[in-house]
Amino acid sequence: MGLDSEKIDKIESLLDKWCENGGYRDSTVNMPMLSAKLRIPRPELSCYFENYLKSSFRIWLSDIRFKEAQRMLLEECSYSNDTISSECGFSSHAHLYKIFKAKTGYTPGKWRDSVRKKR
Repeated sequence: MGLDSEKIDKIESLLDKWCENGGYRDSTVNMPMLSAKLRIPRPELSCYFENYLKSSFRIWLSDIRFKEAQRMLLEECSYSNDTISSECGFSSHAHLYKIFKAKTGYTPGKWRDSVRKKR
């Protein structure tokens, strides 16, 4: 199934707005829920992720949460890792740690320290 450029633009716009409104913060969100919320048929949404983002929904969502966690770690110094994981939609602080270790090689706190030392 292919999507025309109009459909791609619409999906992209809806996903951007969903992210801007903090939809990723819901730790229970899944593809069927997002599809229903955005009123995009699930096969079309799945096609968008697979063919145009070259990603899966879960990886895309994890990346958005990871980027937000990075931002918060640097800008919200008083926030605990539990608070950051909750605010970013991770199911637990352990999941936040796992993602950070996999993507950076560091725990969230060590990553924050390493970035600050470079500045």
